[in-house]
Amino acid sequence: CDLIDIDEDKNTALFWHCGQAGLKLHGDVKNTCSCDHSLAGNGVVIEGTLKAGPVTICRMSQIGNEYKLFLVKGEAIPVDKVVKGVMTNVKMDKTVFDIIHTIAREGIPHHYSIVWQDIYDDMKFFSENMGIEVIEV
Repeated sequence: CDLIDIDEDKNTALFWHCGQAGLKLHGDVKNTCSCDHSLAGNGVVIEGTLKAGPVTICRMSQIGNEYKLFLVKGEAIPVDKVVKGVMTNVKMDKTVFDIIHTIAREGIPHHYSIVWQDIYDDMKFFSENMGIEVIEV
């Protein structure tokens, strides 16, 4: 997904995907809809908002000649649908300003993976044991 908006006062980041997510990730399933793809104009996607709960956000990237893992966690909270696609609002564990600054400073590309579980320590352990630098905020 893409990080498309932040609210510094609430320390939240809005993550969005133009396509769909599995129904098990949707929050209020009755507020989902089967629609044409928001960017392609055809094809079927299931749009809506995603469920609340602890999340780990990560991005494995090759930056320069090295693999690096960007890693941060938070709590997905209920959000109103504001654009087509699927979305979740995440109350971040670190300040959202510092997260954005780290993303820019480190050159981390967009498209993040979100896991609806706290796997932060597991991902950090794996990366460190594989010799992959972990970018933490």
